[in-house]
Amino acid sequence: MKDAAEDPSPVVADPHVVYRDAVHTSPWNSADGAHLPQRDDWSTFRYAVKDIVLGVATHRYDRAARHLEVRAYFVGEHRAFEAFEPTRILFLVLASQAWQTARRMELRFDGGIPWDLRLYVECELGERLSGHSEILAHELASRLYRKLTDLPDALLQSLGSISPEHVCFHVHRGTWSARQVRLMWRRGVPLSWVFARRPDPIRHPLAYIHLLQHMSALLLEEHALGRLCGREEGARAGVTMTPGPEDRSMMSPEPISLSGPDSLTSVSLLAGRPFELYPVLERTARRAVAAVAARLPTEPHTPLVFAFPLDVLAAESERDTLRKCVDRADAQSVAVGLTLLQLQAEAELHLSITAMQADELELRDAWTARYAE
Repeated sequence: MKDAAEDPSPVVADPHVVYRDAVHTSPWNSADGAHLPQRDDWSTFRYAVKDIVLGVATHRYDRAARHLEVRAYFVGEHRAFEAFEPTRILFLVLASQAWQTARRMELRFDGGIPWDLRLYVECELGERLSGHSEILAHELASRLYRKLTDLPDALLQSLGSISPEHVCFHVHRGTWSARQVRLMWRRGVPLSWVFARRPDPIRHPLAYIHLLQHMSALLLEEHALGRLCGREEGARAGVTMTPGPEDRSMMSPEPISLSGPDSLTSVSLLAGRPFELYPVLERTARRAVAAVAARLPTEPHTPLVFAFPLDVLAAESERDTLRKCVDRADAQSVAVGLTLLQLQAEAELHLSITAMQADELELRDAWTARYAE
């Protein structure tokens, strides 16, 4: 038997070695001072749900070849999850890591592209890959990455100088949801303001206020949907809503019944029946009454749910007037636990991630410092 030091052939680690990498070898552990791995270090990602390990991969960035090298890769299917779900998650993690590091999604697998990933590519893209190939090319990985983002082709083709992978990356990392990006596009918000460079609040105040209003409305809708779905932070995922045509409406597979300690939150929706969610960006209940009255339809319509920020709950008498206005219109309402100022601050935070005011070198340095690799 050859000594490992004398044998130049690559060694493909089995799943046990992968897990040992995660515990003992990766620089991301408390024994080494809890520091994050550098680009050229081997680091291990583990995908698990409670006590079920669904996937583990050890990888590093190869600076010379400009691709992500995957030394060991393990995926375990489980009947509690959809077919290829662990493969989908591990691919998104590796492709996102490759894009964040090198702005390319080329992946190199020691020992060949894994069998489950080849099957997944064939199912999603109709492309059959050889098991002898070690390289998953950028073009193919990018096509799969974009398809998994759930964004219309027309949207991705309208980005101009913005890379579609850049937009998809921020959807997968959770900066903006796919629904929010689709709504930005359909509502006429220039995506270059969100994913390239936002308007300067001093030089172009009107454009900046216009953008901030749209972003705050999107975040208000997202938090309202979180309440309607029953998503409790850190507790459960909640109900999965199905968007209607062009995201104009939403539909729940289960009945929704919600009432809060405030008299303004009262929602009762039937399962499978579409409803519209309308955000009201007002700081007082008095001004919110006018916004509600202007939005109400004059004929039978899809159930309408108004979403309000926390500000409108300040004055009880005005809040009761708003409640009566919503009831007279046969509509429903939900209040979120954030003020309009907090929503704007959250919008600013998201914009600072996707549309930083910096040149290329500053952006690269800020990205390296802000996000772990």
